[in-house]
Amino acid sequence: MRKGSVEKVIEVFGIGKAQDFLTIKDFMNQSSVTDVELREFLRKKKEEAESARKKRLSTRHAWERLAPKCPECGAPLALRRIDIPAGRGNEKGYLSQWFCLAADCVYERYSTMSAVEQLKRYGLYKGGA
Repeated sequence: MRKGSVEKVIEVFGIGKAQDFLTIKDFMNQSSVTDVELREFLRKKKEEAESARKKRLSTRHAWERLAPKCPECGAPLALRRIDIPAGRGNEKGYLSQWFCLAADCVYERYSTMSAVEQLKRYGLYKGGA
């Protein structure tokens, strides 16, 4: 054993990560998983995550283009469903709320229309019927 190189590994990664590595390596050996298979699996997962991230960004950009704008600051508004039934805690029976996405704006508008009705109204509904 080359003591200097082991100490360098511990210095760079720490004892905890080195122990985790050995545990993973032992499990992979018991499961007959090669490092090539693991690398390929991780590469695919990374690609899937990147694809999902791009899709989320695309959806977000579309929302920012199509969503109503805040009358106070001009930023896009977001919509949230209100699940509290009419009565105590929701005296006016609101079903949805528009709120500003800008960090420094507190604009909000409540509605007795459902969130789905609101989305349909603005041409943003992507669900069924």
